[in-house]
Amino acid sequence: MAATSDLPLSPQEKAAPKTRRCGPLPIADAYLLRSVVESSLRGLGWFAGLFLAFAIVTSARKVAQDDLPFSLVVELIAMQAPRIILFTIPASLLFGAVSTFTEMSARGEITALMAGGMSLWRMLRAPLAFAAVMAAFAFYLQEVVVPGAELRKSSVMARAASKIGVQDGFKLVDLSKNGTVKRIVQADSFDPSQKLLVKPVIQLFREDNTVETEIKAQSARWDAATKSWVFENGSTVRNGSPDSATQTFSVPTSFTQLSLQTDVAPTPDSLQASGKTAQEHIRSHNYEMVNWRDLETHRARLSAEYSRESGEIQRKTGKEIRAATFGIHDKFATPLVCLAMMLIGAPLGIRPQRSASAGLAMGLSLLVLILYYLVWTIASQWGKAGGAGPLVAAYLSFALTAGIGLVMVARKS
Repeated sequence: MAATSDLPLSPQEKAAPKTRRCGPLPIADAYLLRSVVESSLRGLGWFAGLFLAFAIVTSARKVAQDDLPFSLVVELIAMQAPRIILFTIPASLLFGAVSTFTEMSARGEITALMAGGMSLWRMLRAPLAFAAVMAAFAFYLQEVVVPGAELRKSSVMARAASKIGVQDGFKLVDLSKNGTVKRIVQADSFDPSQKLLVKPVIQLFREDNTVETEIKAQSARWDAATKSWVFENGSTVRNGSPDSATQTFSVPTSFTQLSLQTDVAPTPDSLQASGKTAQEHIRSHNYEMVNWRDLETHRARLSAEYSRESGEIQRKTGKEIRAATFGIHDKFATPLVCLAMMLIGAPLGIRPQRSASAGLAMGLSLLVLILYYLVWTIASQWGKAGGAGPLVAAYLSFALTAGIGLVMVARKS
């Protein structure tokens, strides 16, 4: 009796295509996945390394200026690393896709795969799966790692503040709860050890962002007993309200000494360099530094206030609600860009065999990145300013990139 392996194949078995596999994946998918992963990680190293180099140079200059311990500088750089990696992930995926498909085009492998019946949509199956994993990783970074690093950075900055010497060109902008400027403190220099401001200028603002009071002096020293600043040899100017029928700008009133309580002038501790809290980041619209749950809580609080307010205050609160809505949805739109970059990178990399090169891959990647970040910056500024259509502002750059990528893939398939 003949062995099973010696039996002739049936017509159905002869017609069935054979798919060679490399582990759990078909060999073509495994090859594409490995190439994209290697190129993307190489791009991540280049892009992240470039930004880290800038951070190191800036920190080195700060070490020389403020005599900070080297260990503190290393900690500060480490706290910036997660944010840098998060920012460079989409760029690295774009580079990985363009580089992989450019190299395969140069070797004629794309032509061979298409001749074998594999469309570009089919080639993208494994690379898109990798992009989805990187999108989940980016979401984890922005929601857990980056906010945590910012909290640790606050404690590091607090320790650094006690070691920083005289700060030249000192400036502090203090914001109110609704995000408007409340107070600006400037000085030629600030000495934390002596608690002394040299040639200070304090501007106090109204809710309509006009200057109500401006105080200038030759110096200001902190009086711990009365918990106030003592300004010496200066002048005070009080400006009338812009909407007043009798608006006047008074002549400066000179003084030899003037004491200001801390409700007007900040305490010395608040003048020293320190990290920001989550609420301060939200008020400054630095939504990248907090997670979406913090933003959701902030928006719920604003919504409760909105129903109790009226007039101009209600209008400003409405803008803050729209800004917070943009921030929440931007948290979900940003990781999705990883998929869009893979969609647009693959067809960009498919070139005629004689014109494909690594230099072309880098050039195309940079061009797409510039255009993407230009659209993202404009939409982000609009969304953070509380403009109409916060959802459009949040998803615009992703939708445009993904839409262009889908069209390009369809045309190349």
